[in-house]
Amino acid sequence: MKPGGGEWITKNADKYYAKRPLEHGTSGKMTYEEFISATNDPGDLALVFHALYERSGDNKETLDDRVDFANTWYKSLK
Repeated sequence: MKPGGGEWITKNADKYYAKRPLEHGTSGKMTYEEFISATNDPGDLALVFHALYERSGDNKETLDDRVDFANTWYKSLK
């Protein structure tokens, strides 16, 4: 997330959410500034980070794992 290290892009994010939709009313097109201060569901935020920054070719099962890991770490660190 360092300057020049990647781009936070909200355009075309819907194709990533088609594989694994957000489940808790989180905006799928939040700005980076909104994201870093968000208190939304950790699983949804993991999917937002994936769709708007990483943009990998993960399939639904891998995205499900991301959601599970995010929720597990949130509960552990909370």
